[in-house]
Amino acid sequence: MSRRIDTHPALVRRPAAVARPASVLVVDEDDRIIKAWRVMLEVGDGSPAVLGALDADRARRLMAEHPVDVVVADVRLGATSGLDLLAHIKRSHPAVEVIIMSGHGRFDDAVRATKAGAFDYITKPFVDIGDVVARVHKAIDRKRLNDQNEALHANDEAPSIFHSRDARMRRLLDQVQRAAVSERTLLLVGPVGVGKTTLARAAHDLSKHAAGPFVTLNAAESSPELLRSALTGAAPGGTLCLEQVDGLAKAGQAALHDVLEHQPERLTCRLISTAHTSPAYLIDNGQFREDLYWLLNGVEVELPPLNERRADVPHLAHAFLRRACDEAGLGVRSVDPALMDFLVAHDWRDGNLRALERAMAQAALTCSDDTLTLDALPARMKEGPDDVAMRLGELVDLDRPWKDAISQAEHVIRATYLRGLLERAEGNMTRAAEWAGLDRSNFRRHVKKYLNEEER
Repeated sequence: MSRRIDTHPALVRRPAAVARPASVLVVDEDDRIIKAWRVMLEVGDGSPAVLGALDADRARRLMAEHPVDVVVADVRLGATSGLDLLAHIKRSHPAVEVIIMSGHGRFDDAVRATKAGAFDYITKPFVDIGDVVARVHKAIDRKRLNDQNEALHANDEAPSIFHSRDARMRRLLDQVQRAAVSERTLLLVGPVGVGKTTLARAAHDLSKHAAGPFVTLNAAESSPELLRSALTGAAPGGTLCLEQVDGLAKAGQAALHDVLEHQPERLTCRLISTAHTSPAYLIDNGQFREDLYWLLNGVEVELPPLNERRADVPHLAHAFLRRACDEAGLGVRSVDPALMDFLVAHDWRDGNLRALERAMAQAALTCSDDTLTLDALPARMKEGPDDVAMRLGELVDLDRPWKDAISQAEHVIRATYLRGLLERAEGNMTRAAEWAGLDRSNFRRHVKKYLNEEER
């Protein structure tokens, strides 16, 4: 029997709303075309409702304000083409089906529209009205079927964390699901914030160990004795998630290898490991034991950063917004198209999903309307090079002598750099030192010099 798993709360989808008539948005510079679509589609009770927009900007606003199932857009829309609008919709409203229409019937437009994700391409004038209407209803049926599938997954049978609109990510998540029901060790690799521990918990809840505890342990900061103890008793009948195994010291690696290779009968739990970098890349220079690597990676899955799965940004942003609003009792319910375009294009290198969740939560708290706009985002997310330079300039105290002023500014910059690396490495001193290009002892010396105990 399938069970709902305890995934990241912000990723849990809500059940589908009560059925409503389908909504079709027609975008054309000619108002007569919009009226013609109303005549063709609005033919009785239960028929689709037709919204109209004379340009792409109005179409974006309508989509932010009203639920839309299908967009029928002319390829020629003045300053913004129908293909540009198609690209925007696929970023901001990826579940909406789009039909491109043209009075020119150019083959290359049809090819470009199809490659960009259009459901169909039709030409004007409409020779066969019945065929044109049938194509729109097919698009509506496709959208409704997808909505039903989403609702089923959200309600019971499948964990929402295993949903993605990125083809590569879907393949990786399928691989994790298959591995979850086996007894093989699982190694999840990826940068900070991509959801490794959340996915490990999801795999636990799909496994036969789901009734047991799910325990996480930072392997890089654990003593050999603690590692042995955790393997043999911390999560009896459950799952032990060893985080940051790529930062394991030699003694810790030896302790893990000893239990897994020579005393497997003492292992009381399923083992899942996470790493920022695959230990496979650390073997050649002697930083990681090859024999231990093969014991940990019964199945290895490398999770991509958010920058490489931008198709998921819109639905993740909406999910994180709902989560933040539910927790704080806020009334924000939609995201302005300009903000969504910014989020999709933003560089999420530092923080990935975690950074997106934090940004949406902060924006929701500062928003005074029911629609989240670009103004609500934290200012630093919108900074350019000139803004950063100006902020650095503010560090310089002009009332101090040259040497004192430069020394003070340098101290602040060094401390900020070290603090940022440690936050990105989730406190893993070894990993932060590697990113800084320093050995661990030298990095620790700098931390002691520039950061006080509270900052560490």
